[in-house]
Amino acid sequence: MSNSWRALAKMSRDRIVASDPEDLGRILDLWSLRLASLARLRLTNQASAECTNLFAVLNAVPSTSVPGAFPSSGSLPASIPHPSSPANAASLLLSPAGLSRPTQLPGTPPAQPSALSPASSAFPLPSAPAPAHPAGNAANDVIHPFELTVFHARVHYWAGDTLGYVDALSGILGRCKARAREEGSVVMQRRRMKAETSGGREGREEMKAEDEVDEEGEEDGGEEGVEGGGEEGEEDGGEEEEGEEEDSLSEGEANAETPAESDTDEEPSEQEEVEEDEILVAAEANLSMWLERAARLCLILASQMVEMKDYQAAINLLIPLCTHRAPPAFSPTPSTALHSALGRVYLLSGNLSKAAEHFEVVASFARKTGDEKETVTMNTALLSVASGDWTQAEEALTEVVTKEPGNYAAVNNLAVALLSQGKVKEGIAHLESALNASPSSVAVAEPFLFNLSTLYELRSATAIDSKRELLIEVAKWNGDGLKTTCLKMPAN
Repeated sequence: MSNSWRALAKMSRDRIVASDPEDLGRILDLWSLRLASLARLRLTNQASAECTNLFAVLNAVPSTSVPGAFPSSGSLPASIPHPSSPANAASLLLSPAGLSRPTQLPGTPPAQPSALSPASSAFPLPSAPAPAHPAGNAANDVIHPFELTVFHARVHYWAGDTLGYVDALSGILGRCKARAREEGSVVMQRRRMKAETSGGREGREEMKAEDEVDEEGEEDGGEEGVEGGGEEGEEDGGEEEEGEEEDSLSEGEANAETPAESDTDEEPSEQEEVEEDEILVAAEANLSMWLERAARLCLILASQMVEMKDYQAAINLLIPLCTHRAPPAFSPTPSTALHSALGRVYLLSGNLSKAAEHFEVVASFARKTGDEKETVTMNTALLSVASGDWTQAEEALTEVVTKEPGNYAAVNNLAVALLSQGKVKEGIAHLESALNASPSSVAVAEPFLFNLSTLYELRSATAIDSKRELLIEVAKWNGDGLKTTCLKMPAN
């Protein structure tokens, strides 16, 4: 892994220039990639300028001129197919001025929960006329892809306006929640219609079965009456049989016509059922997509709140996510990762009792499923560190490192625990072994390098030689974008 972000930024620029102007999905994907590369290179001024210029162009493009725009699943005509999967449905875009009219472009968002990754494969979408809009919103309702919208909000952060960054993210989050509510109402409506349709069909089948039972009972009663009539009723019975035969012939002709008519009636109903199922599946996919986007924005906001040391705001954002509802069943499912993250935020705020409660939720889930054992051990170690029990923290972290040598976060935490007990040389040995085992992964972790440089300083007064060797090793693997202050090199 070369971490050549500069080469990636240059490549994306060249491909943007060489791309077909009508291939909007590819162009916007390349813009996401270029802005991510510039941000990784810490060229924030250039990234801000290019993002601002890009949105000036996007704001000037009328939304009706973009191919692939179509109404939402709630108002989509049956003749227009819906996205067949959440991955396809995830290509829906945000309209920053309002979400009353959704739009869509080719391309899908990344599988990983990152607002910086570019979209992946493109797919063709049908075009449809855009619905009418109020005169006040028609000029402002433009198309902005989700990833680029998040980048545009981050321009405030790069400029040092953290509150403006939070406000911009909150606005995007509000629109995502509004779209999720719209899609949720569509899902509930479609499910209710499907339940009513299936209930009516079951009732008709029950009535048909009851009619068949009644007809069988009448036939059995007629046969008994003929047998009990004797010889005197044979002639009358014969006449009645002739009349019944004529009636049965006429009924048979009528019944012969009925199945044909019923077949013609059933064919469109089956087609309508298929279309309704497709609409329901698409609505569920859209709902899942908007809920996922809202969750991603909540995580971004929570990270920003932690950076601003507003731990209570971060906790308020994470608590609703701890028990999310997974479509299509919408049953509550616990998330061990979110409970662990929330517990660690409580640790930062000093509330050890609440942190222990959330860590216990993760531990109980691990006992039931047998998974997440490393996460439970890591949570135990962090709680021990916050409580000042360094010995227990060392034991727990050693267990994690032994079972999972590639967990470099645990290696870093183990070095900190050893340092707190005065075992500086052991901490250096663990960090250096991790650096030698996977230099391409460890050399890009700035906290890891900062801790190793600090341990070098604490070990001896001649730490400059060790840090110089560390600088040479990091330069081989780090590539572009390293913040050199993490090595704590002297200025002279």
